[in-house]
Amino acid sequence: MDDVKAKLRLEMREVERLRATVDAKDLELERVNGELAACQARLGEVEGACRAATDEGANLKAMIQQWRAAAEAAQQKVNDWQTAAAEQEVGGKAIERDDPPFQAKYRSMEEFLLAALQKVSTSYEQQEATLLRVGNLIKAIQPEAMEVEESPKVAQGEAVTLRARDTTLLAAPRHEQGAPQMQADCREHAELEAADDRDAEASKAVARGIC
Repeated sequence: MDDVKAKLRLEMREVERLRATVDAKDLELERVNGELAACQARLGEVEGACRAATDEGANLKAMIQQWRAAAEAAQQKVNDWQTAAAEQEVGGKAIERDDPPFQAKYRSMEEFLLAALQKVSTSYEQQEATLLRVGNLIKAIQPEAMEVEESPKVAQGEAVTLRARDTTLLAAPRHEQGAPQMQADCREHAELEAADDRDAEASKAVARGIC
């Protein structure tokens, strides 16, 4: 009976130790899951920034194409007016560039078109600079996005490893979980009991001899 109680106490201590180990692993798993959630949230933010930058870049490209078309149209109008200055006739007489009425009208239109062309060119340059900035932003974000994408994979690997350890500890029979230490303790306990039995027998023999 004492031997059974001793073994039971050893087994209970081993169970408590295993429970403490599992609790510690649960805390570690909770920490890893928290890091995983944070990485996923950060990844979502980076992906959102990339999508926004990509959309902005696409919009800017469309605007630049529109401005380029407007600039080409304005330039074509200037060219048409320059051609018309030499070809247009009034009353059968070719209009010379120095003819005051036509010259004033031509200059007014040319100045208007050139101003429009300059405005379009300036806006085009500004849009090009903005597009370049967006492109640099995307390039800067991409390495960070790749790093954040790798973080959940690492955290998931750690979580899988911890779950596997917990499953192994919980699935193993109690006598196998602490087998080496328990066997050593049992052997020591048995040796002590055998020594006690020998001492008891010797005492009995001495008592019988006296009697």
